[in-house]
Amino acid sequence: MKRVVEIRLASRAGSAARLEADGGRPIGIIAYEHLQTVAPHLDDVLILVITPQGEKYADPRMTVDDIEPSGEPLQIILVPMWDGT
Repeated sequence: MKRVVEIRLASRAGSAARLEADGGRPIGIIAYEHLQTVAPHLDDVLILVITPQGEKYADPRMTVDDIEPSGEPLQIILVPMWDGT
């Protein structure tokens, strides 16, 4: 099932995107693909997800459905471990 995902890089204005992702897709792949478009030099980020139940850090191997099984939209904030920009 397709899910609405809002994703952005915490340290960069204008990096937000709203997309549809398959519920079985790993969050890490979604994050990597987004980083390739907004900050390809970054490869070490923490993945913070915001769900109706609150905020939590996600393992990159978790799928969209693992994180929020209810079908509600997810917000993903990518927090750089180090950003040299």
